[in-house]
Amino acid sequence: MTFIKVVKDILASTSGPITPQEIRELIKKQYHQYYGTPSHISNVTKGHYKDLDHALLAQIYGIVHMKKSFFCDKTHKPMKISLRNNEAKQKLRPEIIPNGSNMSNEDDLIKNIGHYYKYSLEVMKEFGGPSIYFHVQAIKKQETAFLSERHIEIIYATLASWGMHKMGDPKITKAKMVEFPEFRQSIIKHRDQLQQLYSLRMDSCNPKQYGKHIDDLKKIYYSLKVSISQATIVAHSKTLAHILPNLIPPIDRQYTIRFFTQEIQ
Repeated sequence: MTFIKVVKDILASTSGPITPQEIRELIKKQYHQYYGTPSHISNVTKGHYKDLDHALLAQIYGIVHMKKSFFCDKTHKPMKISLRNNEAKQKLRPEIIPNGSNMSNEDDLIKNIGHYYKYSLEVMKEFGGPSIYFHVQAIKKQETAFLSERHIEIIYATLASWGMHKMGDPKITKAKMVEFPEFRQSIIKHRDQLQQLYSLRMDSCNPKQYGKHIDDLKKIYYSLKVSISQATIVAHSKTLAHILPNLIPPIDRQYTIRFFTQEIQ
């Protein structure tokens, strides 16, 4: 039985919508083989999630957000999940047809890129506000005023609006950015090298060429000053994604890491 089938069966057996946290507890009680899987353990070990409960919860959120079989009622906090239409009573033809039982998420993304592009537009609408506004402005400045003072300022604002900076004691929250002059200087000192990479595109590279470009960025990546946290992949990838958007994608734990490290079919 696939994980998505487990979640559907749980929702079909309940009398009404339930939260992802309630789904998690039912999985732990009724489908314990889906809790503490090798994927969960690996992601906890790598520091992507705090513990096995959070790893399972992230997998549930990934399923219900990405599959149209589920309705997410966000008027409640935490949101409540139910099956759409008559999904609880009949099996509908899926929009995405996996190419074999061992199809990877990467293969699924490539095979059904049109579906995921449409879904990304829906996600964009859900985010809205400053997180979209500053992101768009940063991309525009990248095209017209590459690494100008204004371009770097807007990147800084984008990261803050994307949740990279929270108010409070830095001893308690690690989601806190460094001061702007330090952030700016860590980028400006690599201006010439970044300018050389400006015109490169991910979709114009073969795997070997792309690997070389990533190697060329290593020194820049490790010298960036973005967040006070020792974890760098989220903060640094999001920064580089607004400097070289055609070459580097933004990476986060909620969407990207979970998609490529867990089975979500």
